Amino acid sequence: MPTSNDSRAIKIAANNPAKVVDFDVAFSANFDSDLVAAYEYSDNSSGGQDLTIREYVFSSPATGAEIGRVSIRVRVFAELSDPSISVDRTGRSTSSTPPSGRGNQISAPQAQNLRRWAQDVSGAAGAALKNIAVVDVRSSIPGGSASHELRQNDATTLVIGVELADAAGTQASGAVTLSTAASPGDGFSLGPVRITDREDGGDAVRTTIGGPAGARRG
Repeated sequence: MPTSNDSRAIKIAANNPAKVVDFDVAFSANFDSDLVAAYEYSDNSSGGQDLTIREYVFSSPATGAEIGRVSIRVRVFAELSDPSISVDRTGRSTSSTPPSGRGNQISAPQAQNLRRWAQDVSGAAGAALKNIAVVDVRSSIPGGSASHELRQNDATTLVIGVELADAAGTQASGAVTLSTAASPGDGFSLGPVRITDREDGGDAVRTTIGGPAGARRG
């Protein structure tokens, strides 16, 4: 069964002028399908913000008719509290299939997982910045069903299983992974990780890891 693989390594480096914090994010997506898989990709990054959209379109090898699609939007950036801090960003993408067009988000998904990861960084003078990573995974298969499975969701790693199925069985399946790591400079400390999850447009579930325990909806 053919496999498509896609990955991106992102680094947000904050300095003032010495190191404040390095924020590293690793993204990967892989899908297995006997269908023809087209990979579409848009890089809308600028300045200190890394913003990419990738879209996988699965089509019948016999007729060329579209069967289903998955879109993934990833945004990584630093929200500054101290304006004297400078931010440098690097992002490097690799894929087993060259992009064939510009990726867009699915407007009416059958399944959706939106996850926002955030962590404050503080120094002796108080709040310095907040590192943020947001991933939005959407799937659709007209005439069938799209499903997402949350396989891992903790302070450093998110794994979402994706399946597109119809009356003929599973047409495409795979996983989306996002991992984060922050390394503060001397004199700076990391706050708790705050995660906000929203599934299929429902209520937001907010979880704090590393500080006062608990989760709340709203």
